[in-house]
Amino acid sequence: AIDCLRTSLIANPDLEYAHYNLGWLLLESDPAAAAGHFVKSARLAPQRGAVYLGLGLARIRTNDTDGAVRAFATEWLLDPATAWSPVWNQPPFAALQSSIHSLARETVLANNHGVDPWSELSTPAPSGAPYRRVRSGYGVLMGHPEGAPPVDYPVFIRANLPSDLRPRVPAFGWLDGQTLLQFLNPAAP
Repeated sequence: AIDCLRTSLIANPDLEYAHYNLGWLLLESDPAAAAGHFVKSARLAPQRGAVYLGLGLARIRTNDTDGAVRAFATEWLLDPATAWSPVWNQPPFAALQSSIHSLARETVLANNHGVDPWSELSTPAPSGAPYRRVRSGYGVLMGHPEGAPPVDYPVFIRANLPSDLRPRVPAFGWLDGQTLLQFLNPAAP
């Protein structure tokens, strides 16, 4: 898969799909390259779920803890419900959770009418079924509608928020891509 994705990027260096999946596939063997692919994917599709999670993991593996916290906080801003995922209770995430919350809190308060959706992180949320993202419209978009839709490499588990908590947690993608990219890299013009 790595060779196929790299070949795809030679033909079209702006394939968000290829950068995203290469990031996940290279995470163990070449985390610096993985981080580069996640950054390119985020620039091409800033509201892409789990791109900032992958970037944070790559940054942890390259000993960039501050960069990892910023990437994880960006993932929380993209999808606030992700903060209840069981992954945040495991190392190395558990040790970073309060830093992630603190960093993202100001942005979420400014854009969510002063409401911090993570004020009740101690409220348990059961895990849903594992899933992979299927890009069902990708074949049509790329001019090959007859092929099977591509499926992203990583497996995710979504938290099922309690019904009383759901109305206070903004929906996935509630912030625009420019805001997310600005948050991820505040020094960028």
